[in-house]
Amino acid sequence: MSSAVVSEPVAKPKITVTTEDVVKNASDDEVLYLLRGSRMVSAAKMKEKGCARGDVADANCGRPTEQEATSQVGGSKAGESLTEHKKFPEFTTSMFWAQSYATDCIVLVAIQKKYLTKGSGSEDGWICYDAAPCKLMGSQPYKPDVAKSLVNSKTGKKMIAD
Repeated sequence: MSSAVVSEPVAKPKITVTTEDVVKNASDDEVLYLLRGSRMVSAAKMKEKGCARGDVADANCGRPTEQEATSQVGGSKAGESLTEHKKFPEFTTSMFWAQSYATDCIVLVAIQKKYLTKGSGSEDGWICYDAAPCKLMGSQPYKPDVAKSLVNSKTGKKMIAD
């Protein structure tokens, strides 16, 4: 009498988004799991290229400077045109903020702390250079409610009428 081996499907491990405190206190080599509101086409490019928003991942790109982070959060400075102002990819530890910036999907990435600099404090943001290596761990379609997503982060007031 022969017996068949029945194999159970292997469940994918559940990945938890890294909390703000863990990111702040992580060592440079620690891998963190962060979110980003995105577009499906950007998520596909991130998966294909293996970097935050560039054409080629560069393990030696480092992290943005504090001055670059301040500029990112504060926007363009007097005398600087918007085309001169560099915006970096910004990830977050908050599903709320990922949803607020999502065009049609939310991505979960794995990225080492050595590529990150604190971005927006109010949005639990972390910025990196375009070429920062990261791995797309997953993406999910998301259709934002425009009336809810266009909120001024300082005042909490909607920027458009319901």
